Amino acid sequence: MNNKSIQDLNHQLVKAHFLCPEQSPLPKSKQEILNRARAAAKILDINPVRKNAAALLMALYPGISRSTAFRDLILAESLFPSVRTFNYDLWNTFMMNDIAESIQKCRAINTIASLEVIAMEHANLKKVIGDKPENSPDPQDDGKRIYYIMVQDIVRKNKMDISKLKDLPAGVLQDYDPELWAGHDIKESE
Repeated sequence: MNNKSIQDLNHQLVKAHFLCPEQSPLPKSKQEILNRARAAAKILDINPVRKNAAALLMALYPGISRSTAFRDLILAESLFPSVRTFNYDLWNTFMMNDIAESIQKCRAINTIASLEVIAMEHANLKKVIGDKPENSPDPQDDGKRIYYIMVQDIVRKNKMDISKLKDLPAGVLQDYDPELWAGHDIKESE
């Protein structure tokens, strides 16, 4: 088992190690590598710049060298993939540029077959870009949103719509016990 690389280890053994590190079925050398790789994955989630992540990993594990820290970062990327390993914007931009370049090359050829390819590429470009929304939402428009205030009686809590709060009598809104509201930023209405 000592000669196996981390990638060749049985998944159940690795899972058992992470669930209960005290009773890990893995040898100590593999446990240390997996623990460093997990720490490296957490560091990469916070700081994706490898140079900085390696420095942080070396600070966390003072006994490792710089090359070992970089190897642990590479191992962490392969063992613990996450959203940071896939750059959607880069991929989407690449796809659009590649389709546009293909269309330009086919226009330069100007044959019937190239016109068919252009039509297919336009369909692909439409899929990549997507359809325009019917109406773009206004982020400052509060018309469709409903806000609630939790009003608590002695026994129960009531959910009250803010728009209905203005319909309450003025005396109800003005009369409150200052000791009950101590520590809250509530201003008396004038």
